[in-house]
Amino acid sequence: MAAPKRITQETFDDAVKENIEEFEMSPEEAVEDAIQQFKSQGVDLSNIITSQTSTDDQKGQSKPVTEKIQEALQILKEICSAATFLTDDDKQDLLETLHILRKEFEGPFSCRSFAAVKGGYGVLLELIGIHRENHNVLNHLLVTFNSFINGQPDLLDTDGIKLLCSILSKDCDNSDVVIPAIQCVRTSCVKHEENRQSYVKEGVIPNLLQILKIHKEKATVVKVACSALRGLIVDDDIRVPFGKAHDHAKAIVEEGALEALFGVLDVSDHSDQSLVGEVMATLGRLAVRNEFCQKIVDLGGLKYVSSAMAEHMSNQVMMKQIISMTKAIAGNDDVKIAIVAVGGVPLILQAIRTHIRVTQVCDAGCSALATISLRNPSNANIIMGSGAAEVIVQVMSVHPQEVGVQKSACMAIRNLVSRAREHCQAFIEVGVEALIRNAMNIADCNDLAKAALRDLGCKVELKELWKGEKNPLEVS
Repeated sequence: MAAPKRITQETFDDAVKENIEEFEMSPEEAVEDAIQQFKSQGVDLSNIITSQTSTDDQKGQSKPVTEKIQEALQILKEICSAATFLTDDDKQDLLETLHILRKEFEGPFSCRSFAAVKGGYGVLLELIGIHRENHNVLNHLLVTFNSFINGQPDLLDTDGIKLLCSILSKDCDNSDVVIPAIQCVRTSCVKHEENRQSYVKEGVIPNLLQILKIHKEKATVVKVACSALRGLIVDDDIRVPFGKAHDHAKAIVEEGALEALFGVLDVSDHSDQSLVGEVMATLGRLAVRNEFCQKIVDLGGLKYVSSAMAEHMSNQVMMKQIISMTKAIAGNDDVKIAIVAVGGVPLILQAIRTHIRVTQVCDAGCSALATISLRNPSNANIIMGSGAAEVIVQVMSVHPQEVGVQKSACMAIRNLVSRAREHCQAFIEVGVEALIRNAMNIADCNDLAKAALRDLGCKVELKELWKGEKNPLEVS
């Protein structure tokens, strides 16, 4: 695929200026015409500021956004050139300028892209390094830096990564500093495998876990730390054929993450649903090995799952997070038995019923049932005895076009009947066949749907992909 055509901000501004001066267009007409002309030529304008004015809240004046950003960056550069000690007036100018930039950075991506072209990364990083000891100023700098790098993680270089890791290490006891610093780490890891690996090499994992232990009673710190840990164990960078998500998850657990997370649960207020959900989501992402799944159970994971689900059943986000974690640890055959033993199945089914119209909960719920019943007829019997057939059919009926839900439901049906054929009739009686045949028409669901029909004993045409007739195998 050919790379999209790009132009500079100056080229766009010149086109607008020409429309105004040569063709006597109004500013609004000039901008709209320039946009249409460049788009007709196949130019990608995502990096271009097309809005021509921005209101200055303090002076009540309007000026071009590009001019406003350049003026703010120039002020920051002048502050960089001055002594490291800030007078009260200097500090006020710095904080006001950072506020102006943050307001623009929270707008379209083009504003952040323009600031990057004009040297924003270098000046912000230099200021962070200069004013590390002034925690109030450092907080504002890190918050602005986090807004600035949103959507442009390629800007991070070795110096930036080392500086952020150093701040997390040295200032680990200061929540006003570590929160925005962790957010910077998380933001710069999105869809960027190289940054993730660089952070790990610089020791970000022990830094984050140390912060979790120090601030385990501070919900805000715990939430951002959990988010950053999960950000290290994703494979979302399409530019890299193979990431190190599994290696990072293993390293995080071996550094003591499970103990740290359960330490948070032990002292936290469980009425804080978002906190418990963040911890559960992180535990689920770390359950990448058989022994890790078992360790989560040994540390009391199922106790927290049962109590949290019973107490917060009405919270759909939390239910999705807890069920996903339960599904993850159920990859261990001993754990799936333990989940059933503590009454996990009725809770999962209740969550699905409660949030039957929520795609994410239904998908996670059916996927968990599929995992818990995999290769375990005894678990399948208990799941079916709890009314799973009716629930799964209802899920498929409510979400007929949701690929993920239909695939998870078909997989659950397969696993529930493949080694317990006596359950086939229960599904047939509640009308599952028509729903599965509907799923066959959904992209990416055809094979699973056919397999579910086959295992239910329904008539299904299976395509034989290779018969070996034209080029049969030769055995010497």
